Amino acid sequence: MRVRIYLKIIVFLILFLFTNQISVYLTMLIFCTLHEFGHIIAGLILKLKPENLEILPYGLSISFKLNPDDINKKIKKRKFIKKMIVALSGPMLSLILAIIFSYINCNLINKQDAVYSNILILLFNLLPIYPLDGGRILKYILHIKYGNKKSKQYINEISN
Repeated sequence: MRVRIYLKIIVFLILFLFTNQISVYLTMLIFCTLHEFGHIIAGLILKLKPENLEILPYGLSISFKLNPDDINKKIKKRKFIKKMIVALSGPMLSLILAIIFSYINCNLINKQDAVYSNILILLFNLLPIYPLDGGRILKYILHIKYGNKKSKQYINEISN
């Protein structure tokens, strides 16, 4: 697995430090990272192999290896269902975290910031814009129903 760290994180830290919003940035960074861990855990449970892990200014990004031997239509459909589960697992973890933080008090993170951050991450990621999670889910559904060429065409039109 290849790991990449983007040094723009330092620029973001300095920017938020000077604007006195470092706690907001760190809260969002923590919950975006947890959101991506939802994808990682689901992928590992479904026996997908991680290919790239990127550490970005807004959290982590993970991609999994595609097996070129999956050319059978039945296997291909199952593969896209697994990808949908992985894409949906991040927003679902954000929803679970928002619910948990709405009921508990934590000394480390402001309760209201934790709930709002997770709801914001959830809603943003479910937008049907590719490459967000909602766009990926829609792309996989369209791929199963219409095939590769039409799904790419439809998802580009919807995203634009």
